[in-house]
Amino acid sequence: MTSNMRQPGDKSSYGNNTGGWANRILRTTLNGEGEGEERSNGTIDSLTEINKYVRKVTKAYGATNSSSVLSYSEDNLWLLSAAEIWGERIKTYNSTKCIDGIQYKLYKNFTTETGISNNTQVIKNFNSSATNWWIRSIYANNLNPFLCVSLKGALWSSQAPQSRGVAPNFSI
Repeated sequence: MTSNMRQPGDKSSYGNNTGGWANRILRTTLNGEGEGEERSNGTIDSLTEINKYVRKVTKAYGATNSSSVLSYSEDNLWLLSAAEIWGERIKTYNSTKCIDGIQYKLYKNFTTETGISNNTQVIKNFNSSATNWWIRSIYANNLNPFLCVSLKGALWSSQAPQSRGVAPNFSI
């Protein structure tokens, strides 16, 4: 499932990545706890229904600009992290330590030859066109950006108010 959702940042100060994944409005929306626009357009009701059938898991995430600090959340639906996609290849991204997970087997073959840039195997489409998509990792060098996957399948940073795709993950 890939859809396009704007990613507001921290619940208390718009666009700030302080608190990481736990404070992202997208996280609460995916787990059926959102408010405002997502509640009124039926997104929350749909996600609440999906959440009935999936298992809650614990996921690591960077919560501060101190990129070596990890926190944990329990979620039914979550976004992948940089480490879960690129594994050992992405120990750092512009001084951000990407230690928030272990590479999924699915991505090991996809990211072996191309590394972290221009990887067509991790591109997601929305309405038949490639789209940038959010991951749960923050860009620890700066208080504002979150990390995402670019149109070309590269790791990239983006400001929170930007509209980007989402590819929720789950466990049954």
